[in-house]
Amino acid sequence: RLAIIGLHFFALTMGAIVGRRANGFLSFLLVVLTAIGLVVLHPGTTNCDNRAMATYLSQSASNGDVVIFTSLTRLPIDYYLERAPIKKDFFETSFPSEIDKHPGYEGSITDPSRRAALEREGKELVESLARTRPPDASRRIFFLHGAHPAIDSIVEKALRERFELLPGEGVKCELSQYFKEVSIYR
Repeated sequence: RLAIIGLHFFALTMGAIVGRRANGFLSFLLVVLTAIGLVVLHPGTTNCDNRAMATYLSQSASNGDVVIFTSLTRLPIDYYLERAPIKKDFFETSFPSEIDKHPGYEGSITDPSRRAALEREGKELVESLARTRPPDASRRIFFLHGAHPAIDSIVEKALRERFELLPGEGVKCELSQYFKEVSIYR
């Protein structure tokens, strides 16, 4: 995202600097250094980018399963899920819920003064999931750990009190700026 914003400023700045003073070698060197920078600095695709996560959910989750997002990735993942060949009917929610009210904006979720309200919201979310649990307990909960471990721990603690963590299932994310892990509960 930052590359899209910064690329224009970089191009304008380089154009102003190079301008009339540049010879062919300086322009060539600038293009080569920019290409190297793009290759080195671009993270590429990981097993936990938004597209890969949408693919994982469409292949692993079943109709009626729950997906809990704790970061701003719900909309991008929904974008890829809408284009998936197999459509699934999940119950999706974000934590904290204000993310769903203002897509693309987290607000001050890491403010320590909000901790008590977030803990209450996390418990209410998990309690509502427990109340609407199917009799055969077949529904799974996919919990996507986001970029804020302190926020994730609130929901994770409540989930562990009411549901069983399915060890060995889920995904560990390496080199991902979006997710740290996907845990699955039953």
